Amino acid sequence: MKTAKKIALFLIFVFALMDSATAGQYTLQVGADKSLDLMDLFLLYLLISVSGGALVVLCAIHFPQRISRIRNHSEQFGIRSLLLGFINVIFWFLSIIFIGKIGEIFSPINLFLLIPFGMLCVGGIAAFASEAQRIGFSIANLHEAKTISSARSMLLGAMTIELVSLFPIIGQIFLLCILLRGFGAFTATLFSRRKS
Repeated sequence: MKTAKKIALFLIFVFALMDSATAGQYTLQVGADKSLDLMDLFLLYLLISVSGGALVVLCAIHFPQRISRIRNHSEQFGIRSLLLGFINVIFWFLSIIFIGKIGEIFSPINLFLLIPFGMLCVGGIAAFASEAQRIGFSIANLHEAKTISSARSMLLGAMTIELVSLFPIIGQIFLLCILLRGFGAFTATLFSRRKS
């Protein structure tokens, strides 16, 4: 079982890097061409949605207790989690800039960039999965469907988040707040002791 969890964690990291690379390549292409092709944007969104859905399902299957702990912390300490997520994301981005600047002088130090990138990728995925589960359970409770499974609640929440994020400005602010809140809860549960 431990081997399966290690494989799942590795797949989550690889999918996250693929998403980041695709989004980054598309951003560079748009910056170079100064044109926004709607079909390319749709394909990029579809790719991220499908791989994001796969990651959510992997998290639901292989890390149910961890995701549940993050969700519970986010429910209990919403504002605190949001602020902690904001501070942590700033810290990791500053770490990337700092290591990158040192890497210009001494290139082997660039290997240490894997630490902040890995933390942001894994934390972002766990944040999205836990917040998707939280929103999915909230929607299910509104419709009095209390027997919904964790995986279904995650998929329901993920679809809701992605649909809301399609709205310009408001949707992007909503997505950012969701990810920051989840990332803060992820960080808090990562360093907190598990209750017996």
